[in-house]
Amino acid sequence: MNSVARALSCAALGTLSLLASSARADDKPEAAVDAAAMPSPSDEPKTAASTPAGEIELYNAAVNRAFAGSEVKQPEAPARPHMFGVYVGFRFLNLTHPGYDPYSESDALVQNALGFTFTPWKSERLQLHFLGEWNIGASSAYARGAQTDLLVNRVALGVEGRWMPKSRFYLYAKIVPSVVNLSAKIEDWDLGVDLESSSWAMVLDTSAGAALRLGTAGKAPGRTASFWLMMDWGYAFASQASMTFRPPENEDEPRKFGAINLPGLRPGGFVTRASFGVTF
Repeated sequence: MNSVARALSCAALGTLSLLASSARADDKPEAAVDAAAMPSPSDEPKTAASTPAGEIELYNAAVNRAFAGSEVKQPEAPARPHMFGVYVGFRFLNLTHPGYDPYSESDALVQNALGFTFTPWKSERLQLHFLGEWNIGASSAYARGAQTDLLVNRVALGVEGRWMPKSRFYLYAKIVPSVVNLSAKIEDWDLGVDLESSSWAMVLDTSAGAALRLGTAGKAPGRTASFWLMMDWGYAFASQASMTFRPPENEDEPRKFGAINLPGLRPGGFVTRASFGVTF
């Protein structure tokens, strides 16, 4: 009996020992298990965002999404430089010379103006132009009861310099030599014939002014045209032309006539020019 009791006691102690060891294994902390189960950082796969190149790609994608709905403005193509110009207007001459009195009741001589320009050289703000201009104007009056008519034709070639601080505005100065034809006529009712005179004078215009751009037509880089309003003021230096009148030659006229000399005419003085031009 004693031996049986000792055997049962040993079996019970063995069972209790097994149960205690099992409980200690179940009581280990979960963090330790998880730490052992988690892979090391060196074992993690590298993604695109974890590299510098991937970060740049993500940034570019964000920028593209931000500007997806906006239109990126492209730089404008440079316009073709304007080499040519034409203009029309008026030339006002304050003609105070006494030789003009028989042909006008005032000192004003108004002429139409038609001109063109060519640009052989230009920089950012400075430009050099060659120009040509034609003017024609007339006046009439009465001298000692006879009607007098004067027709003034002017043909000019000169140079012009421009300074353009802004694209819509420029200042200019020009020197323009010219030849002027003075054609006059006196209707002599007593003689029943017309007396005519034709003479030439040399004139030098010196003037300065300003121009304002009114608008532009066309689109760069194609051909464009700009519209300008121009005004300049100056002085015209002129030589004196003789005014000698004779009747026109007529073989059927038996009478013989001499020449009539009126005071010479110097077509110079203060000059103002107003014009509208187009450059292209």
